[in-house]
Amino acid sequence: MAGSSRIFSQFFKKNWREYFSKRGLHRPSGGKQNSTYQYFNYLQTDAGRKAMFVGASFLSVGVFVVKILPQTSLTQRYVQGIINKVVQDMELSQSEANDLKVFAANLAEPSAMGSFRFGSVLLGYPPFFNVFSEDDLPDMLKARFGLKVGDDVPEISTIRSREGKSFRDSLYLSDDAKKFAISRELYWALDTPLFVPPALSAITVHLIYVTCRAINSFLPLLYKSFSQRWGMYLGVTFIYYVLHKKSQDFFFNSRICGADKKAAEISPSYQDGGIEYYEKLLKRNAALRTLIPHKRGVRLYNLKGNIVSPLFGSKLTLSQRLRRLNELNNS
Repeated sequence: MAGSSRIFSQFFKKNWREYFSKRGLHRPSGGKQNSTYQYFNYLQTDAGRKAMFVGASFLSVGVFVVKILPQTSLTQRYVQGIINKVVQDMELSQSEANDLKVFAANLAEPSAMGSFRFGSVLLGYPPFFNVFSEDDLPDMLKARFGLKVGDDVPEISTIRSREGKSFRDSLYLSDDAKKFAISRELYWALDTPLFVPPALSAITVHLIYVTCRAINSFLPLLYKSFSQRWGMYLGVTFIYYVLHKKSQDFFFNSRICGADKKAAEISPSYQDGGIEYYEKLLKRNAALRTLIPHKRGVRLYNLKGNIVSPLFGSKLTLSQRLRRLNELNNS
């Protein structure tokens, strides 16, 4: 076994020497070796192997540290501290607090998924929630705005414009604003029955079938060709689509208004934080309307910063939700 190892070692040394020799890295006639050839020879020694082992060990430790630091950094503990304070202010039970799992996500707003009733809630928060002072705001010269990979970075003049400054300023939120946004999502997960939206969709599909079947039975259409009935099918589907959209938005509006109100009623600081949160969210969206290239921002947001509603959409706008919070503040 030892003999075969020496044979392989000599074989690879020979091949490597031929490799370097073909590239002009052979020993010069004057007796001095090329620096690359010297390095190669050094790696063949015991000292060279030990040096490579130490270097690889340091590199592996460095990779581990770089990967683990974002998970245990001060910013992570900062956000976790805010969430713990919200859980305490909402007076959630210990079991509900244990059911809550938090993670950073590529989101514009905090978003809760799941339900405390089903024993599991995921709360995603946007990365800029880790900004706990204005000095930590990102360098806008490195910012990239767009909806897909490959979107161009805006010109420096655009980034340094009023919209660029407005976007950067909107990323910094006070602790009260962050606590309001987090508590709103937790109240949503606490009070919203998750089965309602899927049930509405399932009922709509069944009603479309039943209605079309009834029309076919009462009118002389059942034995007609499909081409003579497709107009009726499309008409019934369109009507139920509009009704489904309206019912979904009505359910969302009632629940999100309740979550906003409960979050604002925790304390006056939460209410002020909610007003700040929606004001800066509108400010950010209005800036993105200009900053997102290829005029995609114009299709996403209006001049006030509200999200452009889809056809037949009737969800409450951010401006309407802000106005409701101001009304609570004045009452």
